[in-house]
Amino acid sequence: MITNLTVTRLNEPRSNGIVGFATATFDKTFTVNSISIRQNQMDGNLYVRMPQRRTQNGTYIDVCHPLSANTRNELNRLVLDCFNKNQKSYTNLEEQFSTNRQGVSVSAQNCVKYNTAETQSNVLGRMDLVVGDMVIHNAKLYANANGEPQLSLPSYKDSKGDYHGIVIPTDKSAFQELRNVAINEYNTEYKYLECTPNEMKALKENSNLRIKTKELNNGNIAIKFNAKDVAKINDIIQKANAVNNSITR
Repeated sequence: MITNLTVTRLNEPRSNGIVGFATATFDKTFTVNSISIRQNQMDGNLYVRMPQRRTQNGTYIDVCHPLSANTRNELNRLVLDCFNKNQKSYTNLEEQFSTNRQGVSVSAQNCVKYNTAETQSNVLGRMDLVVGDMVIHNAKLYANANGEPQLSLPSYKDSKGDYHGIVIPTDKSAFQELRNVAINEYNTEYKYLECTPNEMKALKENSNLRIKTKELNNGNIAIKFNAKDVAKINDIIQKANAVNNSITR
């Protein structure tokens, strides 16, 4: 949910079509800077682009973006509405009367761990943080001077060499929650298993475990799960196969 928004018009459009910038706060948890408002040079229409970073292969990807079309459409609508009306800010008035962030889900995924000895860096790993209907890519954990893990959210370096935050937590408690989720994901060991559709059905019916799935070309399903749940998952699968074998005999 977009709780606050500020829009800045440029006095003159830039050569790349940028006519303004926006800053948006989502779910009272984090703020995204450097959202650009651009004009299509072919038809003159305005559109919104989330901040991007350049990958090693030269392509550009969004640093942070909505997961659903509804949230993206709402962000586009609010930003362009403010811009066209020359309105500098938008505030979700209903949300101003809410003093907590209850109901906002925060999770981490796609964690990549680094070998600090090989990389000769204090960066422990990177991952995606999902807050509500928004995903923050390339959040990093690094070891501070005391060896404790700290969270670093996406930023950019200007021509003077100074760093500026692209994604900024709204307050200390929001940052602490994001940090705790990131550390927990980094410390979690995962297991992988290939299941038949019948085994997957049994897992869904007999547990509320957090399992991620991917369909395979052979018709089976690859699952990713917390290593601490391996005994329970194996037990469910074994019982499902025993029942299936007794039926087919």
